[in-house]
Amino acid sequence: MWIEQEGGTGKYLGLPEYLSCSKSKLLAFITDNLKDHLSGWYAKTLSLEGKEILLKYVAMTLPVYAMSCFQLTKHQCEKLTSAMSSFWWNTIENKRKIHWVVWDKMCKSKQDGGLGFRDLENFNQALLAKQAWTLLQDPNSLIAKVYKSRYFLDNELLEAEIGRRPSYAWRSILHGRDLLKKGLLRVIGDGKDTLMWMDNWIMDGTPRRPFNKQRTMDLNLQVGSLISAQGTWKLEVLKELFVQEDIDRILSFPPAKSLKDSWIWAHTKEGVYKVKSGNWLVSSTEVSHSHQGNTNQLVNELETKSWKIETEPKIRLLLWRVLSGALAVAERIIAHGMQANVMCSLCRGDVESIKYVLFECVPSRKVWRNTNIPVGQ
Repeated sequence: MWIEQEGGTGKYLGLPEYLSCSKSKLLAFITDNLKDHLSGWYAKTLSLEGKEILLKYVAMTLPVYAMSCFQLTKHQCEKLTSAMSSFWWNTIENKRKIHWVVWDKMCKSKQDGGLGFRDLENFNQALLAKQAWTLLQDPNSLIAKVYKSRYFLDNELLEAEIGRRPSYAWRSILHGRDLLKKGLLRVIGDGKDTLMWMDNWIMDGTPRRPFNKQRTMDLNLQVGSLISAQGTWKLEVLKELFVQEDIDRILSFPPAKSLKDSWIWAHTKEGVYKVKSGNWLVSSTEVSHSHQGNTNQLVNELETKSWKIETEPKIRLLLWRVLSGALAVAERIIAHGMQANVMCSLCRGDVESIKYVLFECVPSRKVWRNTNIPVGQ
């Protein structure tokens, strides 16, 4: 091609042209860029509502392009998260203050008791899944052909292995593919390209394989063997192989025998993968695990309802902080391992807890009486 000199010393769209040394060093500019923005914002007097907007719609968009191409290391994500969390809780740069709520909870949706910030590791994987989806849907594109010739010449993307001496970009795509595979559903056309017992072609909340009614199975059996010459399901064969639950699901979608089998994303109406949907899938999986054994369901429900109250945003945020224990009262300060006078600083009547300060302290009772709102004795 008459290329006499290789580049690689500069950047393209903010990313290094050539990746050779430590990933952490190469992508350190992401953290530096974020910290530069946060440093400028510290100089401004911002409310928590203002900080929420800046973090969600400015700070979290800065590393998006890099995260769309490469998997950030866990350490990199932790540094970015730490910088944003410090900005949220601190009013002065480089001054350590208590982080009253862990970032993991703040990354939950407001419906689940959080603030709706993005978990960077999850978001990174959702962005990379978009790359894998593009390769899957457009196998004739130049980039898809390059990857196929290098890493999966004899099979397909979903079965591809990491290969020998894989590039950083390829390993990142495989990380995204892990998420993509969890939401892919096989749409049956003629059934000739879908393995009956290996592919996810049953939709049951999430895509899955059918349950086997028999003790043995032929792993090479195709779904096409279940379709008659007239293009309908062979009911007798279905009854022989599958449980009734799966038979009902199969009969709900007639095969399109004139078309080839294809993949769709099961969690959007259009069947097209979207980053928002992928981020929801990986995040909701974590939330479902965290809900197991939850003993504080009432507080979670109140946190959810607090965001639906028709009032000023700062009032809704205050309610969330109250329910999350994110107020600097003596009881909470001591719980975080710091020293404080445990008695209420206003009336010295009892331990200074959030409940006592808001409802039971003498000055608080006077305020509630003037509002004519019953709060109990």
